[in-house]
Amino acid sequence: MDKAVVQYETINLDILYTIITQHLDDFRQYAAAVVQWMERESA
Repeated sequence: MDKAVVQYETINLDILYTIITQHLDDFRQYAAAVVQWMERESA
């Protein structure tokens, strides 16, 4: 498992910074896909 996920009792600030600065677009794309799916399902 991913160390950032499994060891949740301590936060590695270097990993958190990398996720926020380099991988936030991944989350934005995922969120946009979820919204599109929800719109299709509710139509």
